[in-house]
Amino acid sequence: MIRALLLPNIAAALLGGPAFTATKCSYDEVSELAQPAEEIPGDVWVKVTENAAPSLDLASAMAAATSEPSIVVGAPAACGRLRTGDKPVIDVLRSSIAKEQVDRCGASMDVAIEKLLECWLENLGGDEFESLGASATLYTSDAFERFGFAEIEFPDLTALGRGEPIVTHRARLSAAILACDARGSSELAEALRSQPPPSGKEEAAAPKKDPWAGAFKL
Repeated sequence: MIRALLLPNIAAALLGGPAFTATKCSYDEVSELAQPAEEIPGDVWVKVTENAAPSLDLASAMAAATSEPSIVVGAPAACGRLRTGDKPVIDVLRSSIAKEQVDRCGASMDVAIEKLLECWLENLGGDEFESLGASATLYTSDAFERFGFAEIEFPDLTALGRGEPIVTHRARLSAAILACDARGSSELAEALRSQPPPSGKEEAAAPKKDPWAGAFKL
């Protein structure tokens, strides 16, 4: 019995795979990492914490197997925000892990997005899943695309003038289901399968050309 309980911890330590946990939280809990983003009414925040620093040697693996996993103290490994309302969007996705640590940094953001999608299903009300947008950066676009978000060919850059985030990606239901299946996120995948098929209204509303095209021509 004891051996069976120890094996998962030994395997995890030997593989060196970081384990992350995402939970809903308040803005105050992630404010240091989230800045310059500020709290807005109705927003939903999630934070990601890392369990037990990864180990690669047998001695560390055996130590990990005989002790409780520790939670890293300090800033969250990652955080994210879902803005609900007329134009729902995930407009904050940040990791405190150095970008050079590609696997750990990416994994922390993946867990944040997965939790944010759960929050979206809880908050979508009369909206459909694909009405959710994402405001991605050069460093976060890959994470969104791993969950089936499709890049918008011509984002509405005029959103900046209205004080709104620029929506660069749009959620896609079928792609999100495939992504969650691949990750083994069976509960989220089943929840997505229960959603009605997309109506296509988001694609119809997308701009057909770049609104800034020609703006700087003499």
